[in-house]
Amino acid sequence: MKSTFRFIAFAVLACASLVSATFGALREVAAATYRMAKDWIRGGFKLVARVEDAFARPAVAIVQAKAHAQALMKRERPVLTGSWRMCPSI
Repeated sequence: MKSTFRFIAFAVLACASLVSATFGALREVAAATYRMAKDWIRGGFKLVARVEDAFARPAVAIVQAKAHAQALMKRERPVLTGSWRMCPSI
């Protein structure tokens, strides 16, 4: 009776060990798959962000240049007079 009980206990422990090892291996595979999918999706978003930045920067530079040119055109320039040319602070 004692040997049967020991054999059953040993069999149960062996099965539990096998299940634990299998679960651990499957967990590692699932975690690696999840990390790979997450990195792939994030990489796609980063790639799209870089493409949008590449197109946005020149457009912003052109808009800023046009705004500066318009500000120069609208600016009132000083009128030169004789008294102004004789100003001693210059």
